[in-house]
Amino acid sequence: MKKILRFSRILLIATLMAHCSTPPPATVMVRPATCAAHLQFAEADDINALIGFADKMRKPIFLHFSVSSMADCQIMEERAFTNGEMAAYYNLHFINYKVDLSKNGQQLALADRYGVTRFPTQVYIDGKGKMMYRHEGPATAAQLLEVGYSINNAFTRDVVSLGED
Repeated sequence: MKKILRFSRILLIATLMAHCSTPPPATVMVRPATCAAHLQFAEADDINALIGFADKMRKPIFLHFSVSSMADCQIMEERAFTNGEMAAYYNLHFINYKVDLSKNGQQLALADRYGVTRFPTQVYIDGKGKMMYRHEGPATAAQLLEVGYSINNAFTRDVVSLGED
C-alpha cells in the first residue's frame, strides 16, 4: 500500500510539473551573414520572437510577403534574391524573413498587421515591430539595394541618436 501511495505522489508531482511549467521559448534561427550568393531567410516560430531577436541584434527586419505560385514572386526569387551584392548587403545588415502565404495561412494576420494587400510586398520594420517602409509589387536587386541603404542608414542614425551605441 505504501508503494502505491508513493508512486501516486510521484505521478501527481510529475503531472503537475509537466502542466505547470512554462512553455519553451519560441525558436529563431538566423544563418550567419556570409558571402552566400543568395538572400538567407531567418526561420521563426513566432514573429514576436523574431522582432525581439532583431531588437537585441540592433538590426531592422526585411519582410518579404509572397505567394510562391505568382510569377512576380518567382521572378524576385530567381533574379533579385540571387544577386550577390544585394544578398551580401541584406544578409549582413538585416534580419530577412519570408512570409509565403501560399504555405502558411496563419501568416494572414501578419499581412494584415502591415497592410499587405498585393504580392510581392516588401516591408521593413524596426526591432519594435514598427513599419519603416513598405513597397508593393516586384522589385529589382538594384531597387532593393537602394532602399536597403536608406533604411539601414536611417536605422543606424536612430539607434545612435537614442544613445544605444
